[in-house]
Amino acid sequence: MKKYILLIGLAYFKVFIASGQDPFFSQFFVSPMTINPALIGNDLVKSTRVQSNARNQWWGGTSLPYSTKTIQIERRLNSRNSENNEIVLGLMFLNERSNGGILSNTFFSGAVNVKKKLDEKGNSIISGALSCSYNNRMIDLSNATFQSQFGSFGFIRTASNYDPISTFNLNSKYIDFNAGLNYEKKSQKFDFNIGGTLFHVGKPDEGFAPNGKYPIDFRKVITSSIKYRSEKNKEVEFLANFQNQNKSSLLTYGTTYSLIFDEIKGSKLTYGLFHRVNESIYPYVGIKYNGMNLGFSYDIITGSAKTSFNTVQSFELSLGYVFGN
Repeated sequence: MKKYILLIGLAYFKVFIASGQDPFFSQFFVSPMTINPALIGNDLVKSTRVQSNARNQWWGGTSLPYSTKTIQIERRLNSRNSENNEIVLGLMFLNERSNGGILSNTFFSGAVNVKKKLDEKGNSIISGALSCSYNNRMIDLSNATFQSQFGSFGFIRTASNYDPISTFNLNSKYIDFNAGLNYEKKSQKFDFNIGGTLFHVGKPDEGFAPNGKYPIDFRKVITSSIKYRSEKNKEVEFLANFQNQNKSSLLTYGTTYSLIFDEIKGSKLTYGLFHRVNESIYPYVGIKYNGMNLGFSYDIITGSAKTSFNTVQSFELSLGYVFGN
């Protein structure tokens, strides 16, 4: 019985710690619904965009890695050149797994972004968005390793654990709401964006026991970017975002440099370098060709997660496709 209590206590502790920070991506600039729903539809040259991100965090060390995957769909309801305000819908599925699958978070989200043009040409736009999420957090102890599986050669995960607690699944389900604003200004050579988001607007309660639920803290995000286009088919962009949740703060900033090969088809090659303060430095390379985009980033850990006996690494892949009218 003591072992059961200890296991559940540790699981609760890990859930409590994990709740201190929402999932995030290094390539935040291609994952709008996880950073600011008011950014969905930005730079959408056709009516529909499908985007997928996959992040493997802290692999190669003594701890089991975090795996985060998402797929997002953005759909503009009216013409981009319409005199009326643009309305863009967004859908997202996100799954995060840690501790070898013992802890799993799943999010289903929908968003509506209204982009109001402030001038006739649509060079100044203010956007307001609301999103709603159905979230399911689960502890699956069938993936845990128990004392009865320990043998002469260490833990044997394939062996039966003879432990009834391994069949327990604990779930925490809740509905959540988020709100975002963004302002964008475009000119012949410069594009500028600045916005803010408040996640967990209603501070929903989360927990696995009726008397053990707690409100989720607000996550506050500020995003900004400025892009410069030269006359020689080159672009330079500076991007930054700041996030705060509970006592955790995260500042990420960096720059990208793009070579444009075909402006009509949107074909370009992009290199970038970013710094997540007190955590990592990561290079980025991306390519766009005929509506498709592919990106790769590799986090070089510089913070406290890296030690002499625990050299952890993270990498991220993104894949997207734009189609429609």
